[in-house]
Amino acid sequence: MGERAWEDEYTLLCERCGYVIEGLPHEGACPECGKAIAESLPERRVGTPWQRGPSMVSLFATAWFTVRHPYGTLDVMRAGEAANRRLRFAYNASAGGLVGLGVLAWVVPMIFIPFVPGDKQSPETAAWHVAFAGIACLLIAVVAYLMFEVFTEIETRGVRFFAARRGFRLTPAMAQAVGAHGSVGWVIAGVGAPLSALYVPFALEYAPEESIMMVLGGLGLGGAGFLFFEAFAYLGLRRCKFANRGRPSGAADAGVEAARDES
Repeated sequence: MGERAWEDEYTLLCERCGYVIEGLPHEGACPECGKAIAESLPERRVGTPWQRGPSMVSLFATAWFTVRHPYGTLDVMRAGEAANRRLRFAYNASAGGLVGLGVLAWVVPMIFIPFVPGDKQSPETAAWHVAFAGIACLLIAVVAYLMFEVFTEIETRGVRFFAARRGFRLTPAMAQAVGAHGSVGWVIAGVGAPLSALYVPFALEYAPEESIMMVLGGLGLGGAGFLFFEAFAYLGLRRCKFANRGRPSGAADAGVEAARDES
């Protein structure tokens, strides 16, 4: 076996250097770099909380774990296509919803703050304005969600592109996992919208300088979320470049026979 190229995406590799370790004793170490073979086994990837059981609780737990321990997330993350697609949707939809909420929180107070002193709207007119504002903000939320989806897909394909250029075996499924978990950065970015917008309409009226600080704070969160997303994608490229996944049962026998032929 040794230094030959891997057969497929299920060939067991050393996750540090890419050396083919399929068929070697699990108690041993990689002959190339010395990394314990047990640390490269697919069973070690137990999955993030969301991958183990999707729910609202596991969604928040996964987000917290990813932000606090990005390396730990990448080490236990597994390539479950369905779970990763749902996680990506949950994060990007939440981020889009936060952007829409931020715009709504900005617009609705402005409806009730008269531009001309003494000018007042009738309750019916104000209700219509609020309804139209809600519809407009819903459309903005959908557009923001689609925008985050596009950004995530571009980054996912980019990770795959650079992995191939460097001779890494970063599978499409694992690249999707990296992009899905990294999308929590868009949620961080989206939080800045309502936090700043809820305060700005009143600050514009009474404290313009404070409103500027709140806007800058929202923009800062947006930038922090973007940087986290990019940094996580880069770490995923480096940490999961030879990530292993369990061979499907239908292909298990073929993998065993191939290993025997090469030994």
